[in-house]
Amino acid sequence: MSEDPQPSRFMQVSPEAMRILAVGESDRYEFKRDIDAVTPKLLAALANWVSLDPTRDAAHLLVGVAEVEDKSTGLVYGVPFGLPKGLDRAVARIQDMASKTRPIPVDVHIVEEGVEEPKPFLRIEIRPTMAPHFDDEGRRQTRQGRSTRALTDDELLGIYLDREAGSFATRFRQTTTELQSAVGSVGSQIDQIADAIEKNIADPIARMTATTVEATDAAHYAASSADSAATAADWASYEVQDVQRLVKDLHDVVEQIHDEEPQSLASRVIRSRRQVWWAFTVDTFDHTSPRATRIAEQLRDLLQGDVAIDAARNAWELCLWEDYLDSRKARNKGRGTQKWWDGVVKEVRELLESPTYRPPTLPDLRTALQTNIDQEVDDPESVTNQFRALIQ
Repeated sequence: MSEDPQPSRFMQVSPEAMRILAVGESDRYEFKRDIDAVTPKLLAALANWVSLDPTRDAAHLLVGVAEVEDKSTGLVYGVPFGLPKGLDRAVARIQDMASKTRPIPVDVHIVEEGVEEPKPFLRIEIRPTMAPHFDDEGRRQTRQGRSTRALTDDELLGIYLDREAGSFATRFRQTTTELQSAVGSVGSQIDQIADAIEKNIADPIARMTATTVEATDAAHYAASSADSAATAADWASYEVQDVQRLVKDLHDVVEQIHDEEPQSLASRVIRSRRQVWWAFTVDTFDHTSPRATRIAEQLRDLLQGDVAIDAARNAWELCLWEDYLDSRKARNKGRGTQKWWDGVVKEVRELLESPTYRPPTLPDLRTALQTNIDQEVDDPESVTNQFRALIQ
């Protein structure tokens, strides 16, 4: 049994280390004389202790420091003991032990103290990365005073919820920034944006509020009735995932608003015109007849016309070209004949003079149902079910 170590000189020891040595060991400060006492279990417990309270920044571990009791006052303070195996080996040991914590290694910031003194030691700041952490044997523990204990179900649930809430908040802030940017860039379309927000964002936000309340209720219920922390976390995880899905929906709305900007619509019209010209070229490049040459000249004139500034006109033209491209794809071998392309050119000319949307095709559903209602209901390819799919 070695004698109690004597205090070394405190030159080249940081004020932070001096303060911790004087305060002594507690929840926040841990002293280890031997480097072998540093284990994944200890590092995980310290990181979990930090994650249990949002006001905590880090836990502090001094390695190469022993505890000494003042016999006159009974107070315990820390005294540098040194690292007989050297600082380099001690640092390597800390990093190796940290790498064995799960699910992601805890964050360790290592400071070498008193490096020029006879008894140097290490000061390590431990922070959680993805709490709750567990060691290489699966133990989820935390510090309590100068000892270690298992995390309770309530504590585990709280950590899981805090972690998911942080992830949700980050994504929501990103979506909010994108939404603000989108709204700012289309000020001239404020009425359309207001309608989009009312239809696509107001309802999801209301759902999000309700879901958050449900998540809280689920958390309390799970914490009081679940047989294990894993079961409790599952209850909360479902509600959290629903909130995350709503955030993704909001992100999709932002993308949709971007797509409906006048500049974006004009760009998409130009892209569609190029696609039409490419499709026509693929279908007729080997035709040398006067008819094919005439159709090419007429189609080129249509596609090289000016693109409107009006957003509604561009949205209409975009639908027009997309309809023709879809119709071509549905034809035999996915190609259009000269006759088909000639008809397209004539139709587009007429439509451009007086833009209108094509009316919907309304099949005789009543007759189809009266003829064979069982087939119309059961057959996915029936006229009735195909029409229902269009509605949905």
